[in-house]
Amino acid sequence: MTIILTAASQGIGQLIATAINGPIISSSAEYGITYLYGLALCCGLITLTLTLSMTDLGHEKSGSDDLTLRDILGLTRIKESALSMFKKREGKVRMLVHLSVSVTFTMQLAVKSRDIGFLYYVKEGNFTLSSFSLYNAVSGSVQAVGGAFTLWFLSGKLKIAGLNVLLVSCTVSALGFIVISQSPDASLAWVGTALFTMQSLPTIIMQVVQAKLLPQDVAKLYAYQAVLLLLLNNIAPFLYKSFYAVSVSVWPGASLAVGGLVNVISLMLSMILTEIRTKEEYSPPKAASLQYDDSEGDLRTLKSPGT
Repeated sequence: MTIILTAASQGIGQLIATAINGPIISSSAEYGITYLYGLALCCGLITLTLTLSMTDLGHEKSGSDDLTLRDILGLTRIKESALSMFKKREGKVRMLVHLSVSVTFTMQLAVKSRDIGFLYYVKEGNFTLSSFSLYNAVSGSVQAVGGAFTLWFLSGKLKIAGLNVLLVSCTVSALGFIVISQSPDASLAWVGTALFTMQSLPTIIMQVVQAKLLPQDVAKLYAYQAVLLLLLNNIAPFLYKSFYAVSVSVWPGASLAVGGLVNVISLMLSMILTEIRTKEEYSPPKAASLQYDDSEGDLRTLKSPGT
C-alpha cells in the first residue's frame, strides 16, 4: 500500500506541475518558467506530505489517539529510516548502502535533465507538437520495454553479472546525453532514444543489491531512498529549467550536458561500488586461528570474522 500511495502521489504531483506549466509555458518569458516551477515544487512538497500522512496515520494512532504534527508529517518514520542507514554495520555494508543510494540518486538526477525536452526540441529544434508527442511516447515505451528486454538478454542469455550490466548501462546512457546535447536535431534525438534504452537498469540493479546488503532493514532503506527521490522529482525540473533559461542563448543543450556529467558521476560511483562488492564476494576466507582454552584444557578453533 505504501508503494501504491507513493507512486500515486508522485503522479498527482507531476500532473499538477504539468497543469501549471503546460498552458502557460509557450507564452511565458524564460525566467517566468522558473517561477512556475517554484509553484510546481510547492505542489510536489504538499503531495509528499499527504503521502507520508496517509502511510503512517494507521501505525502512529495505535499508541495514542492524539496525533502530533510530527506524526502527520511522518517525521518520526523518516528519522528512523535515516538513522538506520547511518548505523554502524559489519564490514563495508554501510559504505555500500550509501553508494547504492548515491548511484540511484545521481542516475535519476541525470534523467530529470530530459524534462527540458519541450523547450529544447520544439522551441529550439525542428520538432512540431505532434512529432514531439510521438517522440515522447516512443521514447518512454522503448525505455520501459527495451530496458526489461536488455536486462533479460544480458543477464539471462549472456550470463553477464548484474554489476557489469550496471556499468554498461551507465556508460551507454552517458553516450546518449553526449549525442542529444549537441543539437536539437530530430535524427540525434532518435539516436539518443536508442541509447537511453538501458537508462532504467541502474535503479533496478541497485534495488537487487540493496536487498542483498540489508535483508532485514531493506524496507527502511527503500523508504529512506523513496523520500530522497520524491524530493528530487520535484526539485530537479526546477533547477534544470532555471539553468536552461540562463544558458539557452549560449548553448541550448547545456542542461542536457549537465545531465550527462551527472550520469558520469553515477558511472564513477558504480565503478567504486562494483570494485568493493567484487572484492568482498571473491576474497578468500581468512584462516582460522587456534587458541588454548584453560577452562577446557584443549585447543579451540576460533572462526575468523565473516566466516
